[in-house]
Amino acid sequence: MVRRRFAATLLSLLGLLALGPNVAMATPTFDFVFTGQCDDCAFAGSPSDEDFNPIGDGLFETVSGTLRLSDVTPNVDGFIDVDSDNFDSFTYNGSSLINAFTFDDAFGISGLVTIR
Repeated sequence: MVRRRFAATLLSLLGLLALGPNVAMATPTFDFVFTGQCDDCAFAGSPSDEDFNPIGDGLFETVSGTLRLSDVTPNVDGFIDVDSDNFDSFTYNGSSLINAFTFDDAFGISGLVTIR
């Protein structure tokens, strides 16, 4: 399950939009924080055991990441387009299987983030 914490960000964005098109503003930067429980990042036993199965064993590890976007404008459906024009960075905080990392250069990235 992934939770997104951006209610305050949405309120800030709506406040900026309410100022109207004639007001000069600095380009806003928004952080979308993703957190969840990774089922196969924590396990008991040894991977060399024949019956080893880390998924569904009831052991979880909390993982999180942060997507930083700039120049954020929602489209008519309430989504934000994510591409090389507004991508600043993505940081993954790591788990017992994957070390922490940060991407800070857009390399053909595209997608949507919902702000609903």
